[in-house]
Amino acid sequence: MKIIDTEVTKITVPVRPGRNLAVIIEVAAMNYRLKRMGVNAAEQFSDRLNHAIADPEHDEF
Repeated sequence: MKIIDTEVTKITVPVRPGRNLAVIIEVAAMNYRLKRMGVNAAEQFSDRLNHAIADPEHDEF
């Protein structure tokens, strides 16, 4: 999306009434920044969660 001759990435974030919009936007911005740096936070979380489920004796969290 272009705003005042500057390209800006548009992200659609579904929000329900009563949610903390500031925190949701902050997390979306951090996630976007990490993705641009080559880090996939959701994939890393999923891998850590699967590892914790597979090995309950190993306390990673």
